[in-house]
Amino acid sequence: MDCLGFDLLTEGWILGKVIEVCCFIYTFSLIINLVKKILPIFGFIFIFLPLVKVSAETSKTVIINEIMWAGSSKSSDDEWIELKNLTNQEIDLSGFKVEGAGHSGGTLLIPSGTLEPNDYFLISNYEKDDNTILNIEPDLVNNDISLSNSSLQLILKDKDGNTIDEAGDRGSPLAGDNNLKASMQRVDNPGDGTQKSDWFTTKTQKNLKPGSSDLATPQSEINIPITKIKDSKGKESRLKISGLVASLPGTFFDSRLYLQDETGGIRVKLPEGNWPDLETGESITIKGKIESYYNEKELVVLDLEGIEVGGKEELVPTNIKTGEVSLYEGSLVRISGEIAETSGATFYVDDGSGQVKIYIKEETGIKTPQKHKGDKAEILGIVNNWSGNFRILPRMNSDILITPKNQNSENIKNLPIKEAKQQPKGMMIKVRGVISVTPGILSNGYFYIQDETGGIQIYSYHKKFPFLKLGFFIQVIGEISEISGEKRIKIVNPEDIIILEEKSPPVPLSVKVKDIANFEGMLVKVKGKVVKASGSTFWIDDGTGEIKVVIQKLTGIKKSRLKKGDIVEIIGIVSKTKSGFRILPRYQSDFK
Repeated sequence: MDCLGFDLLTEGWILGKVIEVCCFIYTFSLIINLVKKILPIFGFIFIFLPLVKVSAETSKTVIINEIMWAGSSKSSDDEWIELKNLTNQEIDLSGFKVEGAGHSGGTLLIPSGTLEPNDYFLISNYEKDDNTILNIEPDLVNNDISLSNSSLQLILKDKDGNTIDEAGDRGSPLAGDNNLKASMQRVDNPGDGTQKSDWFTTKTQKNLKPGSSDLATPQSEINIPITKIKDSKGKESRLKISGLVASLPGTFFDSRLYLQDETGGIRVKLPEGNWPDLETGESITIKGKIESYYNEKELVVLDLEGIEVGGKEELVPTNIKTGEVSLYEGSLVRISGEIAETSGATFYVDDGSGQVKIYIKEETGIKTPQKHKGDKAEILGIVNNWSGNFRILPRMNSDILITPKNQNSENIKNLPIKEAKQQPKGMMIKVRGVISVTPGILSNGYFYIQDETGGIQIYSYHKKFPFLKLGFFIQVIGEISEISGEKRIKIVNPEDIIILEEKSPPVPLSVKVKDIANFEGMLVKVKGKVVKASGSTFWIDDGTGEIKVVIQKLTGIKKSRLKKGDIVEIIGIVSKTKSGFRILPRYQSDFK
């Protein structure tokens, strides 16, 4: 290659590189200008994001809600601190600390504890005893509480040392009164607890012992959700449960009853005061704290005033295998099987899955039945855990049904219905009668039959019956029992009913109200004047007396709007309740 060609190539290469460098410098300058324009925007975002993060971290979950820094009229050491959960979530307090709450401004440790949603956690120098005005049990007792009357600041920290809340500014308490012995209480919408505007001096009292002049409201604004009984047994903090009374106070243990919901049952203790008048099957809602008594979990009532008594409902026991009894602590259950062993008031039943102990407590007043090994037994009762030994406690005589192994239907006496109703509860009898109302009309659990002497309810806890029609003439073998004063026959299996023949439905008997007691369980007809009406219930007077008429929901009867003075004719079954007799219409045609 000659020199001229080489020079030209060299110059071309150099020019190309110069152009590349210029393009790069131009592009770089454009990028720099663009960055300069958008940097303020990103800078704002970068500045704002940390603020958002800090805001989220400092949002309050648990606050110091009430402080009894002045002590009480009982003692200057009667001091306590109340925490409050502001969230709808359960919070584990294990490892939380309250700085400034101990002697010489020391720290109090919460070793364990759970704070339920929207609930309170009370830390006190004393348990509920003679040293305190508290009329409730605190969640944590720590005798090291010492709150300053002149330089108060409490700092709540979680287990990782993060500050959760503060109360006070290291000066005199921001609220409360030493002379009146009034607590320092947080406002409804808490903000900065170091500011005076976040606190007020309590003007009322709640959950303090009667006669106390102090002003404080520990744990008084409880608004916690109802916990299912099965779930409640694993809780440590205060909670609320709702259920039906399965056994009355004192049936088995002093001041204790059993509650049942659809998830299970639990024993409930009232340490002080008297239970309200209750009936089995009544619904109650109650607050308390879970403790153990001889290894069995029980709810200890903290606030008697908080007991809410509702209506009465059907109490349904759980059918279980005898070998599964330990899974149903506190529950109302039903088992059936053969008696495997017997000794006085104690015997054992086995359905093939394992033996379960049946223990008749003297407090129940149950008369120990005759029983032998091999007899059939059906037992209804509460599963009690006594130091790890599970047993079933029957509540009343009718909870125990023993059928001798050599007994069969031929050995059971066939009685007219009137005479059968005169037999004692627990007696096995056989009756025959015509069906006056079928199952599923007045109730899914019972129906009525009658003969020429009287009528009676046929009841099955299992709600299982053979196919039955109005007018069927049947034979029933079962046990005499009673509900609200009305005798009935309790059967165990659908096979206890035998259909003998099909007859015409019974004709209602025209009766006077004054004679209604003579026709309990029978189909009757009454004509009279309406004297009062309320919803599905009304009262009529035929000139000889008044009788209540109740239209059961299952019947589907549509009642005309009644007014006082209307004349009506009612056909229905005479039923007895604790408040007296009533008539239960069956069909729309029974109401004229």
